[in-house]
Amino acid sequence: MRRRPGIPGIGAIATLTCGWFVTANIASGLPSTHSPFFPEEDYTLPMSTCDPVQRVSENMHPASGSVTFTATNGPTLTLTMSTVLEPYTEQYFAQVTQGLREVTPRVQVPLVSTVLFLLPTEAICEDLNGDGITDFVTDHSKHGNGLGASFYDRLVVLSSSSGGYRFWIMNNMNPSPEDFVGFGEIEPIVMVTTTFANSEGAVPHSYYVYDLWSFRDGKVVSANDLDTRFPKWVWMTVAENHMPASSLSLEEKQRMLDRRAATEIPTR
Repeated sequence: MRRRPGIPGIGAIATLTCGWFVTANIASGLPSTHSPFFPEEDYTLPMSTCDPVQRVSENMHPASGSVTFTATNGPTLTLTMSTVLEPYTEQYFAQVTQGLREVTPRVQVPLVSTVLFLLPTEAICEDLNGDGITDFVTDHSKHGNGLGASFYDRLVVLSSSSGGYRFWIMNNMNPSPEDFVGFGEIEPIVMVTTTFANSEGAVPHSYYVYDLWSFRDGKVVSANDLDTRFPKWVWMTVAENHMPASSLSLEEKQRMLDRRAATEIPTR
């Protein structure tokens, strides 16, 4: 696999597959102050989405019932919320069906319990791994306040050549359209996630950390080797900033980060 140089600016990717990328409105697709790419770089891919069908109680916390996402002429992802109040981090069950047929067993997924107005309003319903079968991605608020309101769990449901689907949980911040980008023939669909890190020392700083991910069969795997800038650390500043942080050593970065891996949820 070829690895492209991390050169800031639009030439960094366009030199590989100029003209392949879908043009989108940068102002509406990319954050205005901080992002994994520079404002001149717009590699956002339009992704198919499914609107939810909610069958949920409005008067409970956590909400009770189910939310379903159905791809056109394709499978359905159902998220069921348990009425058990403890523990709050084990409220959801996920299952994929095709019509009346169960494609996967009912799987418990560690998502934070929620209320009605914080349920996912859509899901990515797209063939992410290139096998011709619809996959799903949903983002779930962790219900924080202040900066904590930016934190989400991302559920990725990928079809597998061994049959059925595999379920993955990842950390993310501020889900947005730019979370799915294209690297041309090298990697048609790449997912971006954002995590948060604080430095130590007399003058601590906060950073956004951006990672790239690709899809291999039923697996979510790191794709940071596609671009030498990743994992990309951007210093969280009041002013707009897209520059990679240069003040941290590799050892400092490794010490500051945790939970950046994709975690698979057992289906049996």
